[in-house]
Amino acid sequence: MARLISGQEIVDGWHPLDGVPAPEFVPDQWTGPHVGLRLWEAFEVLRRMPMPRGPREFGRAWPAYRVEWADLLAEQEGAQQAAQLREKQRVAKVLPTAEEVSRMERAISWPARFLATDRRLLLAVQRAALAFSVGRDFEWIAHTWGGSAAVWQQRDWQGCDVIADGLIAAGDLVF
Repeated sequence: MARLISGQEIVDGWHPLDGVPAPEFVPDQWTGPHVGLRLWEAFEVLRRMPMPRGPREFGRAWPAYRVEWADLLAEQEGAQQAAQLREKQRVAKVLPTAEEVSRMERAISWPARFLATDRRLLLAVQRAALAFSVGRDFEWIAHTWGGSAAVWQQRDWQGCDVIADGLIAAGDLVF
């Protein structure tokens, strides 16, 4: 049987050629990279949450009008075309599980909780988590908000380390 030895434990039943990702490694205590991973996951879960799309539309202010047969035919044809277009654009949205939502609720507040005194680190950590949750990188952050990608990366890493130290001091369990 294949085994993955990661230094502290042995993971049975996994082989790199099986085509499945390796089991997730959870460290004994919080580290900066692990905090960054959890923040990225939190923003990704937040993105997948069902949310209303703005305020409800107003009703009609105009009185009812007479509809001709040609209008009904055109309306039906337009509805069929719209349905076909929606069918082509349909993308299955996977809703987050209760466990993912619970983790998101815990992690989403960390930057504000531990980086409130340093706005630069706070913005870097939040923007990095947001960027990675939508498949972007530090280059995109630098292009969007200015500055250097290396500086954004350094601040993100530094902020995640500060959060990890705060979580360790607070005695929060690693997940």
